[in-house]
Amino acid sequence: MLNQIAKNDRITLDVLAKQNHITKGAISTQIKTLLQFGLIEVEVSPNDRRQHFIHLTLKGKRVIKELDVHEKKTVAAILEKMSLKEITQLSKYFEHFVAVLDSNVED
Repeated sequence: MLNQIAKNDRITLDVLAKQNHITKGAISTQIKTLLQFGLIEVEVSPNDRRQHFIHLTLKGKRVIKELDVHEKKTVAAILEKMSLKEITQLSKYFEHFVAVLDSNVED
């Protein structure tokens, strides 16, 4: 969820709930945890006080950067151990996986 907030700096609880296919109550619980860790802030919309925008704090942005670096290092380490044939096969599997996901989203 932190990545979703990072990609859309003014995302709302409603959008997060829909994107994750969970209830607003479940999202609220997760948001409270992220707030307690100081990773996000919640801003009340000036146009509609019922609407709340969620965005990363500086600490949240640092955590996202650290996770991104760690993720890239991990993937690189895994790929270094694979042959070109294995990487090509993995790529084909991912392409098929994405196609199946896309077809399910359209339904």
